[in-house]
Amino acid sequence: MKDLTSVAIEQLKNDKGFVFSNNYKVLKVEENYCEMEGNVSESSKNPLGIVHGGYIFGLADTAGGIVAMTDLRTAVTINSSIEYLKSGKGDKIIARAKA
Repeated sequence: MKDLTSVAIEQLKNDKGFVFSNNYKVLKVEENYCEMEGNVSESSKNPLGIVHGGYIFGLADTAGGIVAMTDLRTAVTINSSIEYLKSGKGDKIIARAKA
């Protein structure tokens, strides 16, 4: 079986769309687990100067999609929701997703 991190990185390496333009990168992938990082820039922030909720949601959704790939299938999100516990601040945010 292929190394799961390699599969995920291979899937995303040629991406020039959402993942690329939002500066998301895969840090770790294991069976039923993914850890990703979002490198926050000015374009990732809302008018209040904090990380935009859509940026956070996109990172979480992408990590969840990669978790779905750990069984070597392709999946898309059909329905999802998020609850924000506090505002996002700093230069990087981390998403950890488990199946």
